[in-house]
Amino acid sequence: MQQREEASSLPRAEDVHENGLSQSQAAGHNHQVEEDRDLLTIAQQEEIDSQIAASQPLVGPLEPPSMLLQAYKDNPEKGFVEGVEDLARRYARMRRIRRDGNCFYRAFLFAYLAGLVEEGIEDGRKGEEKEGGGGKGRKRGRKKEWERFSQTVKDSKAWLLTVGYEEVAIDIFWEVFVEELEALPHKSLSDLESTFNEPHGVASYMVWYCRLLTSGYLKKHKEEYEAFLDASYRDMDDFCVREVEPTGKECEQVQIMALVRALGVCVRIEYLDGRALPPGGQLPCHVLPDEWDGGKEEGVPVTLLYRPGHYDLLVK
Repeated sequence: MQQREEASSLPRAEDVHENGLSQSQAAGHNHQVEEDRDLLTIAQQEEIDSQIAASQPLVGPLEPPSMLLQAYKDNPEKGFVEGVEDLARRYARMRRIRRDGNCFYRAFLFAYLAGLVEEGIEDGRKGEEKEGGGGKGRKRGRKKEWERFSQTVKDSKAWLLTVGYEEVAIDIFWEVFVEELEALPHKSLSDLESTFNEPHGVASYMVWYCRLLTSGYLKKHKEEYEAFLDASYRDMDDFCVREVEPTGKECEQVQIMALVRALGVCVRIEYLDGRALPPGGQLPCHVLPDEWDGGKEEGVPVTLLYRPGHYDLLVK
C-alpha cells in the first residue's frame, strides 16, 4: 500500500503539547516564564520520546515472560516476581509494546489481527509458524470472524457521523482501516509486524481510529457510561476530547469497555500489580465485556498484560 500524502494530518503527541503551551502562554502575567518552562518541558519530553523510539519497537518480538524477572528482581513488592513466575508457567510468549500512551490500543489491535492471521482467514489454509510457537500445519480458519469484524468497521463510519464527527475529518482513517482489513488474508505475521513498526504508518491510522470508535461509542451510549466519570469532566464530550481522542492519552477501563463492545471483541487482562499471590494462586484477571461468556465460536480472544500504567501482549 502506498504511503498517503495525508499522513502528515495524523494526530501527534506533539500537537497535544503545543495546545498545552498555548494555554500556559495566555495565563497570568508571568506568561514568558511559563512559556520558557513549557518549552523546556517539551524539549525534555521530545528527548525522552526519541530515546524510547530508538530503544523500543512499537511492537516487540516474541519473548518468554520470564525476561520480566530482571526488571523486578530488586523490587520490594515480591508480588511482582511471583506474578512473573506465574505468567511464565501459563504463557509461552509475550510481546512488549512501546510505552507511549497508545499501548493498549496498539496491543489490542495487533493481538486481534495477529490471531486472525495466525489461524488463517481462509478455512484450512496452510500457513507459517503460529504466533505462540507450535509449528506449521493446517489452520482452523477465521474467515467468518474476519468478515464480521471487517463489516463492523465498514459500518462504523455511518454511526460515527450520527454522534457529531465530520466525514472529512474521519474518512481517511476509516478508509485506511478498511483497506488494511481487505488485504489481511494475504499478510503474514512478519508483514503485520512490519506494518505496526512503521513510524507514523498505516497502523497509526488504525490505532487512532480505535480511539475514534471508543470515543464515538461512549458518546452514543453516554447515559450508560457517564456514571463512571468524575466531577472534573463537564460531560461525556468533554471526557472524550480530553482523555480519548488525543494521541498518547492512556486508556482506562471505561475506554476498554467501550472499544470491546464497539468491535465485538473479547479481551482478557492479567494484572501484574505487585499484589502477593496466595499459595498456588494466579494473577488476578478480568474479562471484558462482562457479559461475554466464552461462547463465540469464531471469536478471536485477546490477552493483555497490565503493569502499572502500561499494557503488553500475552501469547499462549
